Amino acid sequence: LGVFTPSDQPINLYPVCGVSLGTLKNINVDVAITAPNLDVNGHAIGGLVGQTGGKVENCSSQIQVQLNNVALGGQNYSLNVGGLVGVAESNLISCHSSGHIKVSLTTNDFGRSIGGLVGAYAFNPDISMVKLDKCTASVDIENNNTTYCGGLFGYCSISTPFIITNSETNGKIENKGSSGGMLGSVMFSDLHIENCSANSNIIGTSKVGGFIGALKLSENGNAKIINCSATGNVSGGSETGGFIGENDEAYFYRCFATGNVNGNAKAAGFIFIFRGTAEECFSLGEVSATSMAAGFAGTVVGDIINCYSKSNVVFINTESTTSVVGGGLAVNLMGSIQNSYYTGKISGSVSNSSRIGAIAGVVNNNSEEINNCHWLFIETGLAEFSIGSSTEISVEATRYEDIINMYNIADLLNITEESPWIDIEGDTPQLTFILLP
Repeated sequence: LGVFTPSDQPINLYPVCGVSLGTLKNINVDVAITAPNLDVNGHAIGGLVGQTGGKVENCSSQIQVQLNNVALGGQNYSLNVGGLVGVAESNLISCHSSGHIKVSLTTNDFGRSIGGLVGAYAFNPDISMVKLDKCTASVDIENNNTTYCGGLFGYCSISTPFIITNSETNGKIENKGSSGGMLGSVMFSDLHIENCSANSNIIGTSKVGGFIGALKLSENGNAKIINCSATGNVSGGSETGGFIGENDEAYFYRCFATGNVNGNAKAAGFIFIFRGTAEECFSLGEVSATSMAAGFAGTVVGDIINCYSKSNVVFINTESTTSVVGGGLAVNLMGSIQNSYYTGKISGSVSNSSRIGAIAGVVNNNSEEINNCHWLFIETGLAEFSIGSSTEISVEATRYEDIINMYNIADLLNITEESPWIDIEGDTPQLTFILLP
């Protein structure tokens, strides 16, 4: 499908239909969409449909999308590109996309979103709840300008309750904007994500995450992310996390990130800007940055409970005169850390004025507590103490000089009724959920 249109008309590019208000079911397409020198006032481009207000079920697309020299008409016009749907408003059930999307933009003055399955979700007042279940996307995305990109969908800002379950993404994303292996930049009033995995390698700029780039909530909003994972490597400029770059008051339960994280300026193995609660979560990949870095979380305004990190932290492109802030579990703590541990190494050439701690680099005096935490002292590492700055709050953190002594501390960590920890032979304690079938 090759398309060229005049600049004064909105356009939907699609192989099946432009706008659908009914149900699309049991449709499979294999399509190439090319649009050189596209210059129009608004786009919804999808491998199956441009924009849909109805349900999409059991549909799939194998796509090759290439949009060159795209220019739109101003701030009120948008570009939304999805592997299956450009703009969606309703449920997607058992839908799949694979292939490649490449977009070359010539202007930087309009809304843009690209997703492996859906470009963007739009609000529909006639729908009381949106569900996305049993969907997959294996799409490589390339974009040369500031855009919201996500392995599943790129952008969403709706007040309708939104549920995403049993879905998976693969591939790679290269983008100059907020990017996530599952979702790019999103705002919700009520979000629930469960049993999902993102296995995409991500390159973005700010607010970049292996699972979500940026998650915002409306006033009194609610978000729960349960049993989800991110395994890809993540690279960004700042606010970069192995799982999420930035989040708003969300609850994370039994989630983990295993990929390496390079944040240039600021990075963390799990979440960089963290508000809310993380319970039974962990990070494993190496973290590198130039100024602020942590194995688990960056700025923490919330609670970390029954979590751990084995992520090594490396300060790169620094000198002995460079002052940095780093921590094993937090860069800057303004909340609490409980029943958690860190076994990674913090390294790099930095100044003596740097604030580096095995648990937290900086602890705000308004923080609540550091309670029942444990950490491994590594002689060649930079962390000599549990925290890198003086504080007035209570700090209960045990230092170990041999990792063997941390192999059987599950009983020390299991002070809550749930007892989520179990000792593993020849290793530090594991969270029991990871051993479940």
